Amino acid sequence: MPTTPPRCGPHFETVRKNVELEARMIDDLLDLTRITNGKLKLDVILVDLQAIVQDALEKVAADAQEKNIHIQWELGAAFSHVQGDPVRLQQVFWNVLKNAVKFTPYGGSIRIVSQNPTGTREIQVAVHDSGVGIAAEDLDSLFDAFSQGAHAGSHVFGGLGLGLAIAQRMMQMHAGRIVASSAGEGQGACFAIHMPVTETPARQQEAAVPPAAAPSAGLCILLIEDHLPSRQILERLLIRRGHAITTAGSGQEACEQVKTQDFDLVICDVGLPDTDGHTLLTDLCQLRPGLPAIAMTGYGSEDDVEKSDRAGFLMHLTKPVSISRLDEALRSIPTRRLE
Repeated sequence: MPTTPPRCGPHFETVRKNVELEARMIDDLLDLTRITNGKLKLDVILVDLQAIVQDALEKVAADAQEKNIHIQWELGAAFSHVQGDPVRLQQVFWNVLKNAVKFTPYGGSIRIVSQNPTGTREIQVAVHDSGVGIAAEDLDSLFDAFSQGAHAGSHVFGGLGLGLAIAQRMMQMHAGRIVASSAGEGQGACFAIHMPVTETPARQQEAAVPPAAAPSAGLCILLIEDHLPSRQILERLLIRRGHAITTAGSGQEACEQVKTQDFDLVICDVGLPDTDGHTLLTDLCQLRPGLPAIAMTGYGSEDDVEKSDRAGFLMHLTKPVSISRLDEALRSIPTRRLE
């Protein structure tokens, strides 16, 4: 009687994870060498740091879900634009958030808060976790290369202890810093990233003008997004703003929702697994003529914006979508709908 060959799937998965870990270690070593030798170049532009945080948060959302970690975020800084390299800044936040997930036990929590500290011209983004904490004697050496403190990379958790060292050096290259604090082992930790803000004249003018009034009642929104972590983050954000949210992960699912429910607004990812957002909006408007819609996409060229406009979208938002931009879009919907 022939024997059933052993399943290779688990072994391949182990090999894949080991290869990814080794590749990450090599990348970290190369980055540290470039920084130390002054060879790391930054592509500095004006960026919204809160949007960078959101994008980094999406990259760790799946790992947090596996550990049933509750993530709460309060990105409320009024001034959030900085001069920086968006790729390197995202790397900084990815390192900090990845550590928070790694060192937080199953069922724990992570809280991300942004603010503009009183009396400063900077933004602070603090990542609080309910994890293993940091011993007092390890705080001073936490950002040293190859540090192996309890929160920096013990044998239990693996790693070379380079992530935080690289993140701190990258922040210094951006005229910023990272400050770590903890009440002690088992008491969780907080990593606060500080950067000077650089507000454009338009943003300064916006800050001086009271924001437009939010809708008197929440909107009934259909959120169409195939990427689960992004969909969940946006859903939570919109619910916190008082809106009723229905979600869909594909064009077909969205059509089924529109057939059975009235919506004030559709927020639609342009790239979907079974169709594109432009075609989908045409289909949705055949079911519900005049249905207002906002496009979301990772592409923001003039041609992309024109395509969304021709398709009938009221607004074209480029990912990662900043909270202030999303709020502005939602405030515009009632007025547009009445025109």
